Amino acid sequence: YGKNNGFYLCEMKDGSIVYCSDDYLSLQATYVELEGAVDLRVYMPGADFKLQLSSTDNITGEALYPAVPLLEESTALMLMEAYKIFDEAGYTIKIYDAYRPASAQDKLEAATDFAGNNDLHSLGRAVDISLVNRASGKELRMPTKVHDFSENAGRSASANWEWTLKNNVDYMTGVMESVGFKTIDNEWWHFENPGSTGLDTELDYDALTYKPVSEYGKAPVETAEEAAE
Repeated sequence: YGKNNGFYLCEMKDGSIVYCSDDYLSLQATYVELEGAVDLRVYMPGADFKLQLSSTDNITGEALYPAVPLLEESTALMLMEAYKIFDEAGYTIKIYDAYRPASAQDKLEAATDFAGNNDLHSLGRAVDISLVNRASGKELRMPTKVHDFSENAGRSASANWEWTLKNNVDYMTGVMESVGFKTIDNEWWHFENPGSTGLDTELDYDALTYKPVSEYGKAPVETAEEAAE
């Protein structure tokens, strides 16, 4: 919240407000290093991140876990392929959710009948996305908001969608399916990589290793913008 005489006023994750000397703070962004997982902010730096369940702006009304967008490795590689395809077409991915702890899934399911009963998020094998037009910076119009969980959010309701909305969902789905993702019926934003292995379903975020992005080297994704340079 600002700096005064070498101290920053900071809000901690429990909501408390503290002063901290800048001797103990780094202005360089840090990312999670976890075996078998990918922090998408490192490998997809051009993506738009709005981890909705990490804020109070979701159907439960509470932040369910820290804003760390993780996926297990094979799923992240599939998403990066889609990321490149979208990039070449002038779009970028907006990520609303990736790895979701089982405890968060339980709270989500308790809040709505439309949560999907899907545990692949808790293995890091599912992602919730939309698309952003890079030129305008605006998110494409979709049938509902992400995590709306109304009947109109289901793919089975597509006959009722306005043509433009259906076209946007169909385009996004076609690209995601082309790299191997599957869909579910009741969430147009959800894409998954079926499998029984993945991340620990209840990660201890305090025990994770956080490193400066500079220590990762160059991300193995080249966007059309990078290629042009």
